[in-house]
Amino acid sequence: MSPECKSLNNNCGPDTEGDYCLFHKPDKNKEEAERFYEEIKKRGEIEEFEPQFQAEAVGEHVEIRGFQQKDKRLIFKGRQNWEGFVFPAVPENMDNSLFFSDSIFEGPLLLDDATFEGLAIFKRGDFRDSTTFKKTRFCEDAHFKDADFRQGANFWTADFKENAYFSGGKFHRSTSFQEVDFGGEVKFGGAVFTGEVDFINTRFGGEVSLSHTKFNEKAGFENTEFDKSVEFRDGRFVGEADFEGAKFNSSSNFKKGIFYKKADFSRVAFKGPVGFREAAFKGELNFESTHIQRGIDIEENTSYYGTFQAQVEAFRTLKQVYEENGEKNKADKMFVKERRSLRKLRWNKNPCLFDLKRLIYSLDEGTINAAWVEAFKKEGYDVDEGAQLIKDGGKWFLLENGKRKYRIEEGVDELKVYSESILGKISGAYRSLFGKLSAGFERIIADLTCVYGTNWIRLFSWAIGLIFVFGFFYFLGNQFGSGIEGAATEPIASLGDSLYYSVVTFTTLGYGDLQPVGPIMKFLSTLQSFLGGVFMALIVLVFARKWMR
Repeated sequence: MSPECKSLNNNCGPDTEGDYCLFHKPDKNKEEAERFYEEIKKRGEIEEFEPQFQAEAVGEHVEIRGFQQKDKRLIFKGRQNWEGFVFPAVPENMDNSLFFSDSIFEGPLLLDDATFEGLAIFKRGDFRDSTTFKKTRFCEDAHFKDADFRQGANFWTADFKENAYFSGGKFHRSTSFQEVDFGGEVKFGGAVFTGEVDFINTRFGGEVSLSHTKFNEKAGFENTEFDKSVEFRDGRFVGEADFEGAKFNSSSNFKKGIFYKKADFSRVAFKGPVGFREAAFKGELNFESTHIQRGIDIEENTSYYGTFQAQVEAFRTLKQVYEENGEKNKADKMFVKERRSLRKLRWNKNPCLFDLKRLIYSLDEGTINAAWVEAFKKEGYDVDEGAQLIKDGGKWFLLENGKRKYRIEEGVDELKVYSESILGKISGAYRSLFGKLSAGFERIIADLTCVYGTNWIRLFSWAIGLIFVFGFFYFLGNQFGSGIEGAATEPIASLGDSLYYSVVTFTTLGYGDLQPVGPIMKFLSTLQSFLGGVFMALIVLVFARKWMR
């Protein structure tokens, strides 16, 4: 270690004339830069290898690599502690590709608080152990194209002054880009994140491409800010996608993306156009308190949604956007779609008490742990700490004092909890039945009659049709001696009087000059009076809604 080096790291190298050792000295001259990279080279072994055939665009030409000649690369076998190192631009007389394209790092690599004053080239790098770039500064472009991070990577609070390229990269296990500042263009196209990845509180200053990127576990973009356009086209979010509180200051495109689990866009600010054309949401969707300034293009076709909840949220969001833009007819259309999806959600309601995340709560026979107890309490259900999980006949049960209290069914992403008590089963059946009855009643009264108050022509057509139908029944009753009669108790046989009585009954005027005769006519009159009251209320509501809009 250099006694004169001002660096606080314990990994100093040869002395220099300045206040820093060779490794930590900023602004190295050409001679010092050559010495620096010679020292780095000594830490590894140079290997000749035959690279895979690749074609890369260089300006207007296409450069073919690895077709006729062998390349050289560095292999670092032990732990490499390069914390605080200042990497100058590679001198022209040295092999630029040797540092560090195709390099293999077999041990841990620590580059925390390091500085790359020139290009940082780690293309096709093979990082086989833990790799950290915490607080690292990249003054020029950083190239990690097709790099393989086998133990994940940590770029926490790294600073990319210029462009950053991670296209085709493979990130195994958890990876962090939390609080990173990307100053230029960023490309992750075709990258695969096998473990969780977070971009929490990260700022993207340039254009961003995450097209064809696959996230196998949770992808966290909470409070992330995108200053320019961002592309998530054809992205695959196998785990949860969390964009809560993110800011999209320009256009954003999620076209043909697939969200297999929960997609959370709550409190997001979309200041530019946002597109979800042909995007599929298989799980829960959340746009709560989201601000959409310049419109959203999201599918109206329900086949793109795996749950009724996702349909409801998408249509609610579209309705809100159309309302704010003054497009009332489109807003009405989305309102109808939203109500129909809510109705289907109630119709398909099952007696399940609640769901548990399958990845968090695993099924193993024996005494449940504290996490299970806490989960049940959170949902408002009590369970003893000594409760047992057993499997019987291919089904899972939770036992208390030897008695079955809950049944647990395995879903794709969740565990569904059902009550095994008699009262619990009755309550579950009641909830399911009530959901179907209320949904059926809503379909008849609110949808078929007036399309949830948006179609007054259909409402009047129904009203006029009912008047004629009931009038015809009254007329038939008169022909068979059980119809309506006047004040002089004489039967009224004309069709006109029958329609007049039908109008008076439907509108609940009840002049009293005509009255029903016989139990059948009295029943029909009562039924028509009830329907008339409902329709009169609907007419008032529909016209009031139209007037207010």
